[in-house]
Amino acid sequence: MKSTDSVSRRKFFRSSTGIGAALVATTSGAASATMRPATGLRLRTGFVSEPSTYYEVLEPVTRTSKLPMVLIHGGAHTGSCYMSTADGRPGWAHVFAAHGYKVVVPDWAGTGRSGYIPYETLSGEMVVRGLGKVLATLDHPAIVMTHSMSGPFGWKL
Repeated sequence: MKSTDSVSRRKFFRSSTGIGAALVATTSGAASATMRPATGLRLRTGFVSEPSTYYEVLEPVTRTSKLPMVLIHGGAHTGSCYMSTADGRPGWAHVFAAHGYKVVVPDWAGTGRSGYIPYETLSGEMVVRGLGKVLATLDHPAIVMTHSMSGPFGWKL
């Protein structure tokens, strides 16, 4: 490819999807073991609409007084990046939950398990609105941890 050629981010990710599928197929056995929460932890899922936003909650079976944590992924990721590491070990969500935190891990609206939203209508404001609705499902104030491109979303929230 010449340096003068430009490829949109969307076109790049569409063309690289096959690579990701191949990696998932080769590591699915290791990753599936980490998707089961450790003893003493409970895993549940949730969904808010308009915009559709999927989230997972990992929490200790025994209630604690610690504030819940909301782990918001960066661009080109999903919340799954907090659930396990690339080599199949438990990720940050499991670590924080094992230390007594209720952990909420959403997928941005239009990303991952939240479902498709046409690219032309997807905006940062829409993503923040969905994340705000996830936050509203909590019964306490929360610690919001952002990563990379989600930093501005954290400020908006």
